[in-house]
Amino acid sequence: MIDAAVAFYASSQEGYRAQLKSWAEKQVAAADQHADDLDAAAFAALARLATAPRGADGIKVKSQVGDTLDALHQKVPEHPGVIHYAIHAYDNPPLKERGRPYAEIYDKTAPSAPHALHMPAHIFTRTGEWEKSIDLNSRSAEAALEQSKDVVQSHYAHAIDYMVYGHLQLGNTDEAAGLVDEMLAIQNHQASFGSAYALAAAPVRLPLEQGQWDVAAALSPEMHPVIPWEKFPQTVAMRWFAIGIGAARSGDVDTAQSALAELKSLHAVMKERGQGYWAQLTEAQIMSVEAWIELAGGGSETAVAKQASAADLEDKIGKSPVTPGHVLPARELLGDMLMELGKPNEAAVAYQATLDFSPNRARSLAALQ
Repeated sequence: MIDAAVAFYASSQEGYRAQLKSWAEKQVAAADQHADDLDAAAFAALARLATAPRGADGIKVKSQVGDTLDALHQKVPEHPGVIHYAIHAYDNPPLKERGRPYAEIYDKTAPSAPHALHMPAHIFTRTGEWEKSIDLNSRSAEAALEQSKDVVQSHYAHAIDYMVYGHLQLGNTDEAAGLVDEMLAIQNHQASFGSAYALAAAPVRLPLEQGQWDVAAALSPEMHPVIPWEKFPQTVAMRWFAIGIGAARSGDVDTAQSALAELKSLHAVMKERGQGYWAQLTEAQIMSVEAWIELAGGGSETAVAKQASAADLEDKIGKSPVTPGHVLPARELLGDMLMELGKPNEAAVAYQATLDFSPNRARSLAALQ
């Protein structure tokens, strides 16, 4: 396993993906060479998860890794790494029920570790069990604050974003807004991607989940000053996506067009940096904003086609573990569009597909009632 660490930090490596690939190869080789070493086997499982492809092929790999982790768990039921990695393996719609036994016990394995307290929420978010997710993330956020010193750990903001999402699904809008205000008031967040994502996502969830399109359109481009936002264009994209969708849906096409231009600029940066997943997600956001601009101009057929394409792309690439869910799913937006066009039966199909991917989402549930 020392060889794996050396491979990751080798000066010859060009970029994070190359580092990850080299590390993973060495971790798997170490497990093959030491068949009786449970830690080596656990790290090899993590390596396979870290390098698994996205989409259907990735689900197949994660299921196979899950089989390995299930067997290791039988041998060493309290091994924290095995439990942790199993949750990651099963953090996807087809495999979520296999993750439930691990989600039920991980907080007991490391009851004062912020990340261990948070991790089960990945599964409970997949199953739509919002109360469980909120409870775990509340404990995680509290532990992160207690253990922070000069800088507030990113575990705190990460947990808050999950709590905000859960409260919004339960209709607890005041609680969600209070958590966002509390998080934004802190001035010494860790300047990391995890903090950046939460500080960008949680505030835009508030108007988007409530359908407050004019509020979303009026969001300020200025974001929390502690984060060097130029390092994280994929997080800034969520702000412009919210502004664009909000403006297009509230009749302010000029603002929507300006937001669209910002999104396209950020997309170009992501492509240049090789951020494939985030570039694709931003592409779906771009198509969604374009779709609603098109609808505002009367081009309903083109609008539906664009929104359907955005939904297909977003479904294909899935969600990142950093987020409890997209700030507004493209498939759900397709349902909204079809409802506005007087096609409730087609809209119901889109909403149900959203729920198949994200059970108990409040907006889709309400639309189907």
